[in-house]
Amino acid sequence: AGLSINSSTGQIDVSASTPGTYTITYTTAGSCPNSSTASVTINAIDNASFSYALSSVCITATDVTPTITGVIGGTFSSTAGLSINASTGQIDVSASTPGAYTITYTTVGSCSNSSNVNLTILSDNGFSASALTDANVTCNGGSDGQITASATGGTAPYAYAWSNTATTAIINGISAGSYSVEVTDNVGCKASANATITEPTALNAAVSSSTDVACTGGTTGAATVSVTGGTAPYTYAWSNSAVNPTITGLGAGTYTVLVTDANGCTANTSVTINEPTLLTSVALVDSNVSCNGLFDGGVTATPTGGTSPYTYLWNNTATTASLNGVAAGTYTVTITDANGCTTTASATVTEPTLLSATGSVNANVSCNAGSNGEATVNVTGGTAPYTYAWSNTATTQTITGVAAGTYTVTVTDANGCTENASVTITEPTVLSATGSVNANVSCNAGNDGEATVNVTGGTAPYTYAWSNT
Repeated sequence: AGLSINSSTGQIDVSASTPGTYTITYTTAGSCPNSSTASVTINAIDNASFSYALSSVCITATDVTPTITGVIGGTFSSTAGLSINASTGQIDVSASTPGAYTITYTTVGSCSNSSNVNLTILSDNGFSASALTDANVTCNGGSDGQITASATGGTAPYAYAWSNTATTAIINGISAGSYSVEVTDNVGCKASANATITEPTALNAAVSSSTDVACTGGTTGAATVSVTGGTAPYTYAWSNSAVNPTITGLGAGTYTVLVTDANGCTANTSVTINEPTLLTSVALVDSNVSCNGLFDGGVTATPTGGTSPYTYLWNNTATTASLNGVAAGTYTVTITDANGCTTTASATVTEPTLLSATGSVNANVSCNAGSNGEATVNVTGGTAPYTYAWSNTATTQTITGVAAGTYTVTVTDANGCTENASVTITEPTVLSATGSVNANVSCNAGNDGEATVNVTGGTAPYTYAWSNT
């Protein structure tokens, strides 16, 4: 079975037979029949099937290669004008002439076969592509750009191959840069286009100037923000609700600003407004007046905080930090720092009460030329303790055992202030007694005599002691 053979002639109809190996028996006729056998093999004809992906190819298409589904190793041929590789069947499209071609694939061997495929090389027919930027990137570094590619001519549908590997007609969500697209139509015609997505320069906000508060607790601070890049105009939103690039009347603190450009891009920065430490001052008495009425007092003012240098104005018109050689009294100074901040301080210079010395005689000399006089100096005011310097070299407050005369004393207090006093110790005139007889005794042994003593000098009253007692 499977072999188509004429039983009379033994002729084999090969085309009607099934490929395979067969045993054929020949038997003679007659009274003495005999038979013999022979083996024959029917080989299958080669399968020469092949195909190309497209039946029409654009002249601008890439080379096309066939898919062989039959026996490989055959040869390819075509009508004139087609540039084809005889071994592989690859067609060099760009080297071929537009037209319709019949391509033949022929196998080699004892049962060779061939098959044909028709393929048309088309001209590009004005096929072109364009790329249009729909939207550039709004903020530097963003990725919201969009480009649309379109094709004119050719055979739809179209395939798109972008430089960023996208395969759609529209690419979006892209960053700034140059993009190229190759559009291929349904028959392989290709066209290219380019488009550029731009972006604004980076939006940057920076504080270009700032002014610190001049005096503690004040509101003289100011700041200005400068903006570069982005897309003008800009809006400003400060943390203190200000909406201008420059803000004034600021107290100490940190202020932030959010800058928004026309595309809604934002940038922020901050500035710290400082203030000096609180300006304070103290005025201290360096020295009080040593002696009542003198001008040797001293006061010094010392500021802290604020901003140096400082200026000074006292209520006595002096302009130095220290006052020297001043009288007793209260001194007030106004201190102004470099920013015009002021503070005041006062100090009172005191003085002792007036040093006063008064001499008094405790006892005059009792007898002329005697030395039992005594005097004292009484001191008030000044600053105790006191020292004494008498004209007789005595150094005590009271002098005793002195003769008649005038004595001066210099009193010096603890501050060296001095005051003089004097005292005069007197003595009586010389005591003199002169006797005189008023009447002699008239008769011997009588007792009617009388005498008188006359006294001058000394100090009355006198007492008398006669020798007859």
